[in-house]
Amino acid sequence: METRIRIRLGDLEVECIADDAFVATRLPDLVSDLLRRLRDQQPAPTLPPSEPPSPLPRTVSIAGSAINYFNGNPLPAAQVSATGLTPGLSGTSDASGRYALSGDSTGAECFLSVTDVENFVDTATGPFRVGAAPLTLTAVALSATDVNRQYVSVGRSRPDGLGVVIVHLRDGSGQPLETVPASDVTLATDTGSPVGVGPFFFGPAGDIEPALTVSRAFNGRARAAFLDVPAGGCTLQVTAPTGERATVRLFASAGAVITEATLQAVA
Repeated sequence: METRIRIRLGDLEVECIADDAFVATRLPDLVSDLLRRLRDQQPAPTLPPSEPPSPLPRTVSIAGSAINYFNGNPLPAAQVSATGLTPGLSGTSDASGRYALSGDSTGAECFLSVTDVENFVDTATGPFRVGAAPLTLTAVALSATDVNRQYVSVGRSRPDGLGVVIVHLRDGSGQPLETVPASDVTLATDTGSPVGVGPFFFGPAGDIEPALTVSRAFNGRARAAFLDVPAGGCTLQVTAPTGERATVRLFASAGAVITEATLQAVA
């Protein structure tokens, strides 16, 4: 009597016919050998891509002074926060404006925010690179009087709910960047739409000088400003006459953002 035998593994299949004697004596070894051969021919399973490991928290330490941006006076009892870290860090400056933040956080960079100072607008400075080494950073804030004065200099009034972005322009060696025309300093949304009014350049008196049409260095700084900037993410781009560029990602608010744009060579 003959018996039909079919062995299937995945998409592979073997079929044969054998008599009773073969089934009784040889079939167990044959099945074992066939299964091994079929298994060897099966494609290796495709594993799903592994997720990158989550960064481990490390101790972040930031200390320095909170000061008035325009006159350098210390700001006591100011709330200083490192935003952009997870979790964020915060503390309060002492009577001399000194602050110290420390904690276990993840994140490669942060902004320093100064808030809760009477007659000052909430002000963010940065971004700053964050690593394991302690950082010494100056946190600055703009008084409402100083912000209003910048608006007056260009014949405007400061509206509610809109902010100011001030940019320190630097060349590749860190020196003040001069002769950049206003058309080559842009602030735009993620979709490329321009935001804010400006740029305006700062003059020798330390305030916006509307007559300037290119960046100039005064007292060791070349600066530009955008007014009426709505809250939200935006990108600042500076292009020098040499073709070098600086790109900075910001999150504007109804207060002020102070940032630095340092040129880098374009490949």
